[in-house]
Amino acid sequence: VLEQLNQLEDAILAYGRAVQLKPDFQLALDNRKQLLIALKRVEQLFTLNHYEETITACDQAVADNPHNADAWLMRGMALENLKRMADAALSYNRVVQLQPEDNVTWFKLGSLLDSLNRPRQAAIAFGNVVRLQPDNYWAWHQRGRMLEQLSKTREAIAAYQQALQLKPDYSACLLYTSPSPRD
Repeated sequence: VLEQLNQLEDAILAYGRAVQLKPDFQLALDNRKQLLIALKRVEQLFTLNHYEETITACDQAVADNPHNADAWLMRGMALENLKRMADAALSYNRVVQLQPEDNVTWFKLGSLLDSLNRPRQAAIAFGNVVRLQPDNYWAWHQRGRMLEQLSKTREAIAAYQQALQLKPDYSACLLYTSPSPRD
């Protein structure tokens, strides 16, 4: 009834309450999802773990505005949750094209590229994180790992040393900066 009266906010709340009372109430679940998609409520869909629907809503949002970085980000996060890593990386890449100063997305992109075994691109992404956040010891460590995989030993050690300078007790880096018995 609330939908027919165009009281969509109240309808979403009513469907939510129905699902609270009966978690397997499929009609309420489906109708709430459809309303959230129609209203492009990406964050709510994502929070409710409706990842496919999140992607649908994001696709609609970016069709309306291809420069909507938030929709691209949520799309990437939903794809990542669905283990569609290559597609997620493309969405994150779009975010950093639109917002090159977004250190969080650069970090997410670097981590994803690492999981896709693309260390060169991941090193670049983590390099952008440390450019934007020079005090991010974790990003320095991750950059070091990627450089090490690329056999750029000196650069990797320098990244690990920077991580240790920022966090001296960071044991993950101690192994890499200690001289080997041959040195």
